Amino acid sequence: FFLFSVLMRFFSLFPSVINHDESTYLVIANSITHGAVYLKDFIDTKPPGIFYLFAFLIQILGKSIFLIRLAGCLFIAGTAFLLFLSSMKLYRHRAAAIASGAFYILAISIFTYYGISLNTESFFNFFTAVALLLFLTDTRKSYLFAGIAFGIGAIIKYVVLFDGFAFVVFALIVAIKQKSLARKISQLVLMGIGFSIPIAMLFLYYAGQDALPLLLQHTFRVGSGYQSDTSTWTMVKFYLDFHARFLPFTIMLVLVLIRQKHLFQGIQVRWFYIIWYVSTMVSAGAPQNFFGHYFIQALLPLCFITGHIFIVKPNILNSLKTRPIRWAILIALIIGLNGFFQWNDYARKPDYPKIIARDLANELSSTDILYTGNYQHIIYFLLDRDSPTPYVHRSLLERNHLATVLGFDRKAELKRLAEIPPDYYISKPDLKEPFKPSPSVQYQLMKAYPDNISVYKRSLE
Repeated sequence: FFLFSVLMRFFSLFPSVINHDESTYLVIANSITHGAVYLKDFIDTKPPGIFYLFAFLIQILGKSIFLIRLAGCLFIAGTAFLLFLSSMKLYRHRAAAIASGAFYILAISIFTYYGISLNTESFFNFFTAVALLLFLTDTRKSYLFAGIAFGIGAIIKYVVLFDGFAFVVFALIVAIKQKSLARKISQLVLMGIGFSIPIAMLFLYYAGQDALPLLLQHTFRVGSGYQSDTSTWTMVKFYLDFHARFLPFTIMLVLVLIRQKHLFQGIQVRWFYIIWYVSTMVSAGAPQNFFGHYFIQALLPLCFITGHIFIVKPNILNSLKTRPIRWAILIALIIGLNGFFQWNDYARKPDYPKIIARDLANELSSTDILYTGNYQHIIYFLLDRDSPTPYVHRSLLERNHLATVLGFDRKAELKRLAEIPPDYYISKPDLKEPFKPSPSVQYQLMKAYPDNISVYKRSLE
């Protein structure tokens, strides 16, 4: 699984930037390793977990984007392995179990915004997969540890609660069917206790940093306000786009749901599949912000379910056994085509953030202030510098809605930045540019780069 994960994501391991979210995690996490506290010194819309996870990776792997993405491959492979173990626990069908894991790696490694760039979902899915395996083990102790896994996942992103909701609903259905409601409720209470342990530890940490009110305010403000009005048709297109992108998986999903007759503790397991999959679909659409990475959460049940195509359609498995060369060629073709497109999208292009960071490293003194403006903020990470604004992700200073959600004055923050003033700033005029230097401060062009990128240096005259 790890080898397959690396092969499917190989050319995405090298560029400095794949998307802004991943860059934000790296920049803020690096500042955390310098002693910063998330929400106190640097702010984003995400819960704290993802930033402290990246900070941990930086501490053990160093400031290597390549190694951190390789660690991402390990998380993805680990998730696939947990799906394999869960499938084996349910069916004892090795081919189907392998398919569930392999399908997950395949699905999460095709599209940039559906898994190639490391996002919160790439990591919390691992903990959901841990919870799945423990849930299927069905003991009091396993429910306790499943709750702990869900709690860790929730610290990374709260939408893990949708997965947990599906597990709890199915557990109650099973308990009612088996007339063992008291036993199941006691297990679920232990699961709730387990869930509360990581949350309590997070609260204790923030209380120790005199920042607990900030955590509580951020949690409820972002959770209730990070939405936008949208039409029904926009929502429908959002879901249609996902299922069309992963059409082979969509077809296999339908086939498995129709033909799956397996029982789990007296209930057809298809009902667990349906409840879990629908819960993740609701989770993806609930914020009404149509970002592809929201669907990564749904890839977990989707791939777990579709892996069992080899059970409901044994003729496919027979074909795999009788024509292994053809299947080997198909797998090699998938890896090769995916590698070519990733090379074309990432590795083939000049890495301008890395080039600019290398040039600035020769210019900046230890006290100089750099502001990356509307360009790639990964440059802070490459230069081992902190952002001069706590709102690292540039969209926070570009969109009034996000500033309202986080409770700050966007214009006042831009004015404060201009008045610092930065010793260097970067501009890419074809992007929205909220930063305007103060009229009292003069800048001169230090260097112009292809793709309409300019670096300006403050004039001392």
